[in-house]
Amino acid sequence: MKRLAAHIAVIATLSVAFASCSKPAVSESFVSIEDRDVIGSYVFDMDLCDSLAAYDLYLYTRVDQRPSELAAQEDMELRVRWISPQGERYEEQVYFPVREKTKALYRSDFAPVEPGIWKLELSVRDEVEGLRGMGIVLERKDGTR
Repeated sequence: MKRLAAHIAVIATLSVAFASCSKPAVSESFVSIEDRDVIGSYVFDMDLCDSLAAYDLYLYTRVDQRPSELAAQEDMELRVRWISPQGERYEEQVYFPVREKTKALYRSDFAPVEPGIWKLELSVRDEVEGLRGMGIVLERKDGTR
């Protein structure tokens, strides 16, 4: 009986150890306005290596303004450029509702056309006063494809 209990304890310990060694489901990165690249873009590397997962991608920012000033702001126009692991480029323009929130869902349940490390470049057309930088939150949903 003691031997069975010892085996169960070892299996439980190994299960916890293996689960804690898995890749986190959420990653976050923030680039301050001072750390933009030479052309003024906010650049992020995203690990989209899991070909069986779908992802949610949020954009967020920090703006140092009073709430009354922020409420008067127009949406920020962003140029979003995706660069695949093989160098293919995809680009679009989107609008960030800076007066309404500091974090907004950009893409939901997306899967890359090519697994690997992707680069995301964000360029802000007319930066609002007090902008501190831009960030992303990438949530991986395992086994959803």
